[in-house]
Amino acid sequence: MNRFAVAIGAPLKQIYIAYKAIVPTLLDPEETPARFLDWLMSVVALPLEYVLTDGQKRALIASAIQVWATKGTPESIEYWIRGLTDITAEVVSLDGEGFVAGVSMAGDVCGIVTPFWSYIVRVPTGSIPEAELRRLLVPIVPTFCVYTVEFI
Repeated sequence: MNRFAVAIGAPLKQIYIAYKAIVPTLLDPEETPARFLDWLMSVVALPLEYVLTDGQKRALIASAIQVWATKGTPESIEYWIRGLTDITAEVVSLDGEGFVAGVSMAGDVCGIVTPFWSYIVRVPTGSIPEAELRRLLVPIVPTFCVYTVEFI
């Protein structure tokens, strides 16, 4: 019985050693082979419909946890734009006066309501067409937010 366990255990130990060496590499956006980047993007819930370089994919994967944890904030929008386009954007938050469940008074929704989060997204002039920027921002800007694009 003991010889049988040793005989079965030896190959399994080799598989375990190989697994232990490979898996951390596959989960590291800087170390994973390029052929696994799309898989790793799907693991961290990044959309795959964009045409991205390997460097852009690696940057987005590396910032995914922070981006999704802070989705809709100026910082996450800036990370997102930089990751997808290599453009450094400035996102300025404007004070909203919108209805907030549990905070606003009951009659507030009857008046003029503005979205709770409003932004100005500033990017360098000529860096990206506005329509393309808006298309790229769809997954990261919540639907209750509005933003204007300024080219500086």
